[in-house]
Amino acid sequence: VGHLSDQATLAAALRDHNEGAYVGVGIQVAGRNDAVVITRVFPDSPAAEAGLAAGDRVVAVDGVPARGGALDAAIARVRGPEGTDVTLTIRRPGESSPQEHELTRSRIKVPAVRSRIIESDGYTVGYLKLLQFTRGAADALRREVTTLIDEGVDGLVLDLREDPGGLVSEALGVAGVFLPEGTEVVTTEGRHSPRRTLRTSKAGVDVEIPLVVLVDRNSASSSEIVAGALRDADRAELVGQRTFGKALVQSTRLLRDGGALKFTTARYLTPSGYDLAERGLPPDVPVVDDPATDADEALDRAIEVLEEDAVPAGPIP
Repeated sequence: VGHLSDQATLAAALRDHNEGAYVGVGIQVAGRNDAVVITRVFPDSPAAEAGLAAGDRVVAVDGVPARGGALDAAIARVRGPEGTDVTLTIRRPGESSPQEHELTRSRIKVPAVRSRIIESDGYTVGYLKLLQFTRGAADALRREVTTLIDEGVDGLVLDLREDPGGLVSEALGVAGVFLPEGTEVVTTEGRHSPRRTLRTSKAGVDVEIPLVVLVDRNSASSSEIVAGALRDADRAELVGQRTFGKALVQSTRLLRDGGALKFTTARYLTPSGYDLAERGLPPDVPVVDDPATDADEALDRAIEVLEEDAVPAGPIP
């Protein structure tokens, strides 16, 4: 049970979450070995202007120690009213002394998708990073995939690492970019909820181009739904680490006193019946990035898998 001062505040928070916007400093963080580590800095944000970078460790927020085991508390301290200041104590890799950075919170709009082309020994890979399943994410991904295919890529990598999920409707749309219309994506099942099977509603952009999905321990919720659906349909291999295991159907009800009640009503099952909330999805090809290197070992391995699965055209009989 959560409580906020009024319904307007809660409604605004929920709307911002679904739209991919929030008030903060423009960083994404993860808990690693009880440390709070920056995994992404968004362009044109207060954090970017201050020179913060992925790999930096957040030691404290306004003097309060930040720990990976209490990640939500650290995130809550970083966020706050627009125009107010927050001081982050940052320790950069290789530096012994942390530095303090005073940042002014601003409204951050998180882009849904980023893409680029990677050339690897004559094999052209379309790389797509899906940051979160906010409103419009599936349409944005569909546009990016269409562009990459028009440019002649040989295969695609869909990167769902560090993606906490979001709207289930967007998960259906994202899966639908790579699957035929009407393909089963996920089934919901609850003690007091009727069993429902959710399917793609649009034709895929390309349902045969080689595809690999990157996942890690912070791939959760809608990320797990998409990854499970693509693997069960024999559409993609999963490369990386076991996913978070947080695929539950949750509902939020506003209360008359301005509070909110968030509760779990059902669970998500992949088309093969795998319970996503039980242990998360194991990867087909396990690989862990080495934080001590500049290389992205998981992405490199994903590209290798694409190349290994590529079947060269044979002679015309």
